[in-house]
Amino acid sequence: MKDQFLDRERKSAKRLASMQIPNSFKKVGVLIAAISFIGLIANKLILNAEEIRFLCRHGLIVGFLIISIARDKQEDEFIKDLRLKSYFFAFIFCVAYSVVMPYIDYLVDLFRDKESVLKDSGDFMILWMLICVQVFYFEYLKRLFK
Repeated sequence: MKDQFLDRERKSAKRLASMQIPNSFKKVGVLIAAISFIGLIANKLILNAEEIRFLCRHGLIVGFLIISIARDKQEDEFIKDLRLKSYFFAFIFCVAYSVVMPYIDYLVDLFRDKESVLKDSGDFMILWMLICVQVFYFEYLKRLFK
């Protein structure tokens, strides 16, 4: 009974770990990220509407997430290992960033205004850094080890 349960859990975990979308979705992700980026710039220059900013920022995250989970053209064990390393590096980098950055901002504000407040890194900034670092580091590793 216990062995059957463990086998089912292992299969479920393996299926979840191998969940990826087809490689063609990478282009969709790039398109969503590009439209969102252009929308952010246009909004900043023309409209300055908070709703558009909100939608475009989330579009950027979704676009990069699609790029991140899309299969590579040749998805082998080496590529899976590089992908895992890039997720690991992105996680460590973003944890360090989210811990250190508020103090750096505090010190900069202290020297500028002499009145500063410790502010937390925003949700968007942490998610953006995480997904962006993962995608760019994965592409860097692929090019480095080709």
